[in-house]
Amino acid sequence: MDFKLQATDTQGAARAGLITTDHGQIETPIFMPVGTVGAVKGVEVGDGFAAARSTGSANNDPLTPEGFASNHAGGILGGISSGQDILLRAAVKPIASIAQEQRTIDREGRPASVLVGGRHDLSAIPRIVPVLRAMTALTLADALLLQARMAALPEDLLPQPRPAALRDGRW
Repeated sequence: MDFKLQATDTQGAARAGLITTDHGQIETPIFMPVGTVGAVKGVEVGDGFAAARSTGSANNDPLTPEGFASNHAGGILGGISSGQDILLRAAVKPIASIAQEQRTIDREGRPASVLVGGRHDLSAIPRIVPVLRAMTALTLADALLLQARMAALPEDLLPQPRPAALRDGRW
């Protein structure tokens, strides 16, 4: 199973120029909280794993006078948010504790079976989606706060070269 998380702001696009956080490029801090949630087994941004089977010309997100013509990169280009919607997918494993007999071993290592009783969810999706949305929103908010803090620092204390978004006053 998988689900799609789309992060947008009130203008319909994620804020452009989120360059880095304390944990690296913007993808890294998104992958960490999403990928560590219990049932999540994979995380991808944009076309993700399908991009690995694509060509550079097919996967390119051309920039036109009207904006980007596509969003294969999922709103993050070179570790920097592009201003497009951030598209994130997480693969969630099925629940293993089902009301069906399953093979295992006992304490001595001998073959055994177990039957889990009680009420169990058929899928983690209804419960996991709000958690992943919140984790991603917190990560993006943290990146915005870090960017604002960097913009307020004196020039000599900032990393060099100073990012363009900070030089031209967009922050």
